[in-house]
Amino acid sequence: MTRQPFSWEVVPRSGEGPSFFGATLRYTQGNDAAAKMDEVAERISARIAAHQWDYVRFPRDNPQAGPLDAENLYGFIQPEDKRSVSLWASETLHCLRSSLDHAVYTASWLARGKPADGTQFPVCFTPDEWASDRTARQLGQMRAEHAAWIEAVQPCRGVAWTKELHSLHNMDKHRKPIEATPTVQFDVDLSRTYRDPRDSSVLLVPVEHVGIRVRLVGIKRKKREQKRRDIAEVFNPIFRGAGELLNRFLAEEGLPLLRIPETDPPRGGLIPRRLCDGISSPPAARLVPRSAPPAGASPPRRGNLDATTPNLYKAWDGTAARESRGCGSSAEQDPR
Repeated sequence: MTRQPFSWEVVPRSGEGPSFFGATLRYTQGNDAAAKMDEVAERISARIAAHQWDYVRFPRDNPQAGPLDAENLYGFIQPEDKRSVSLWASETLHCLRSSLDHAVYTASWLARGKPADGTQFPVCFTPDEWASDRTARQLGQMRAEHAAWIEAVQPCRGVAWTKELHSLHNMDKHRKPIEATPTVQFDVDLSRTYRDPRDSSVLLVPVEHVGIRVRLVGIKRKKREQKRRDIAEVFNPIFRGAGELLNRFLAEEGLPLLRIPETDPPRGGLIPRRLCDGISSPPAARLVPRSAPPAGASPPRRGNLDATTPNLYKAWDGTAARESRGCGSSAEQDPR
């Protein structure tokens, strides 16, 4: 008898009933995309750490004018860094918006007993919009309790995160791709300066507390452009709000909850990282402790380097004085 081999494949059952798997998957994908922005920041931080960047050069006659070597600092951020964070910012927005649409679709299916066409997470700016037939179609005849949960997070109820998500996602999808950029942030203490032995018109100022941030750029808000909005400030409330809403549905079904910032500790990669909150600093071995600033000295000043506009040093803002750390050098300390 001729042997006739058979090949079998076991495929898990899926897609046969309503499930919040799609909503949780999209939320988790959004978190993973946000984590990719952290990785870009870590690469930039590694470049800074590998470069013996101890001093910034300032004009001796007018140090408040800002550093002279902006182009050198600009080199820490490469063109692909900006492309990468813009891509991952767009992916984050898409996944968070998609997670809400999946939740509405599933909630409607649970209520109707069958899938509904045309469901979508509504975003309503007025009470009349919420009461409209269009919104009713988007909700797909879901239970009144579930509809109330969604109504409670609408812009017409004074909730900001749904308005922010709607605005950014629509802009990215229909008009202009979201644009994000890494920035190098550092402190300098202008009360501790050194003469540059190569150029008497230049002061050398030790660099302190280097960190990387990611910012959204070119976003219009209230009819005027708001440049360099911190991406953590924008995205973290959206992660938090979307996660809390999804967890209400998951809890009712007895499913594992998503981990949300400031609610639960990180577990299983489901919590968005705090984006770029001072990822790294140059190795401490390159910094030599020096004496504290004299009484009455000016507090450290903070500057930001933006990859799209290298020379952003005119807007200096005072920050709280921190423990001083400086750099060893043959440069002579300036008595001024």
